[in-house]
Amino acid sequence: MTIIVYFSKTGLTKRYAALLAGILHCRFISLDELGDQNLHDCKNLIFMTRLKAGKIEKLGLFRKIVKKFPGRSILVVTGASPADAPTVSALWKSLPLDIEHVPHFYLQAGLNYEGMDRVERAMMNTLKFTLLLRPGHQEQYDQIANSFDTISEDKLQPIVDLIKEKS
Repeated sequence: MTIIVYFSKTGLTKRYAALLAGILHCRFISLDELGDQNLHDCKNLIFMTRLKAGKIEKLGLFRKIVKKFPGRSILVVTGASPADAPTVSALWKSLPLDIEHVPHFYLQAGLNYEGMDRVERAMMNTLKFTLLLRPGHQEQYDQIANSFDTISEDKLQPIVDLIKEKS
């Protein structure tokens, strides 16, 4: 049995979790709902979270999960950057040693300004303003100027293939 546990602040990671759960015919539950759920019966635990300001949110919790479920945990990180962006490859190089062996995936999801709280929107507005002031950063500004959604079932195929291989 596969279970997907997700953390989603703006709704994009949740949408990926629901899409993947539909493909794999498994349960998906919010990290907030996890509580005392019995996860010991699961063969694969997919932990989905987001990348925020270059950091994987809830990474500390994922590290605890890996210790409880060695060999069964998979990390999936969503974000606004394209999968081939330098920030994504740098992210994987900076994984803590205790989880660098864990299968991990990055999925470009997009940006959802409407789902952000005031603090996050203010941080993004500051970043956009800073990019506008810097010569040569118009392309970066254009990438984050507005909400966008790149969620696609096709991007999930490597994860689906891994789960099938493990079954």
